Amino acid sequence: MELHIAGSDATEGLGAELSATAARLSHPATEERLRQEADVLDLQAAASEADFERHYEMLVRTRCDIDPASFSLPQGVGTVAGIKDKLKNALLKNGLNLLARWIAQRQNTVNSQLAYEIEFERRTRAREVAELKERLAKLEEK
Repeated sequence: MELHIAGSDATEGLGAELSATAARLSHPATEERLRQEADVLDLQAAASEADFERHYEMLVRTRCDIDPASFSLPQGVGTVAGIKDKLKNALLKNGLNLLARWIAQRQNTVNSQLAYEIEFERRTRAREVAELKERLAKLEEK
């Protein structure tokens, strides 16, 4: 294998590095499956639909590099896991409930302060309007 980058030979340095990386990433099970891979044309020679599906699934698993034997299946929930889940749910529910109450209290405080400020501003403007009307009345008398 020869590697050329931008017209210069990079086989010495990069080739050894790529070979080392490929050796490190190679997986014996994948290589074994690829060696055993059957031809796609063998699908037409399937005796039954079950043989066809089995051969087709094997081809798809090999092509996508998926081995369902390595999948871990979750076990049923046992007593300890059930208790742990109920405890976790109770703690989360109580914690979130307290957080929601705290947020609601803070929002109510802000809303109350805003209402008081609006009421204060309304009274101040009413007082200013009354003073202006009084001054206008005095000016009109003169």
